[in-house]
Amino acid sequence: MENEERTNAKQAGADVQYKIRKDIIRLTKAGKTGKEIAKLLDVSEGHVSGVKKAYRQGGMQVLAPKRHGRKLGEKRTLSPQQEREICSCIIDKTPEQLSFKQCMWTRAAVRDLIQRKYKITMPCPPWAITCNAGVYPCSVP
Repeated sequence: MENEERTNAKQAGADVQYKIRKDIIRLTKAGKTGKEIAKLLDVSEGHVSGVKKAYRQGGMQVLAPKRHGRKLGEKRTLSPQQEREICSCIIDKTPEQLSFKQCMWTRAAVRDLIQRKYKITMPCPPWAITCNAGVYPCSVP
């Protein structure tokens, strides 16, 4: 049994991880040892002791799932106003009307528009802008 693989809690979803953590605390309060809990929940003893330690230091709120990654709008290249202006240009005009070579809005055309209008060089044109404007990438055969 020792050679069998354990459940990797890191690969589980946030809701599953939280349930495992709550179960660890519930079983601890019921008097189970770390080894018994690990065997019952199919996790490592190290994980059990880590959860118990975190709970002792900060309670259940420390064990609750947290949102990861950037916050909405954080580290954006364009301001919300600039994004609205670009969206407006994409919706109201064609690239040809703005003296671009392309006849359709492509990533390159959006990037060139941003460069021309704001003097901002973007390595990858933001599809979020074009999708918010109702323009989606076209598939060319």
